[in-house]
Amino acid sequence: MKSISSKEAQNHFGELMNQAVKSPVIINKYGKPTVVLISHEEYEKFNQLEDMYWAMQAKVVFYQRKRARIL
Repeated sequence: MKSISSKEAQNHFGELMNQAVKSPVIINKYGKPTVVLISHEEYEKFNQLEDMYWAMQAKVVFYQRKRARIL
């Protein structure tokens, strides 16, 4: 995973976009990781994972409440 300064990111944004399609790019501000540039495909994967997580959480709550009524 590539890591660069925010100033370098400003100067080479087009190149970073091409790089981010292949692998995430960390952009540092004042020497600290601040932003991660990822491809749209990776972004969609994260959204799907988040949706799956919340669907599972809803099922857990549903079955916990159902179980509480039985006991």
